[in-house]
Amino acid sequence: MPKNQKNQIQPSWKTTKTASRTQAEQSVIRKSDYYNKEDGSYEKDTTKVTHSSGAFGRGGFGHKDEYKVINKYKVGDSKGYTEYYTEEKVRTVKYDNTKINNKKTVYLNTVFIC
Repeated sequence: MPKNQKNQIQPSWKTTKTASRTQAEQSVIRKSDYYNKEDGSYEKDTTKVTHSSGAFGRGGFGHKDEYKVINKYKVGDSKGYTEYYTEEKVRTVKYDNTKINNKKTVYLNTVFIC
């Protein structure tokens, strides 16, 4: 090992993944953290993916599916940080009505930068 690499501090990475499931909703959360002990900088990345589905209205008037992705990214050091936040949502609604046979899809995309 060369002499200049001997004292170099290696950055530490940590990644966790969490999953939850219920009858109407499934979600997965992935977190990645990066810390550099040498200069005090860090990065944090969190992504949550959720899918929910089910009947709505009185007596099952229709069916709704929703898919949502939320991403948070934070980078900083001892002097401060910058955080980026994005959220994407797709919702599909189907009405179970004999007189009206509609299908409505709503696309929502929100981006926040703090």
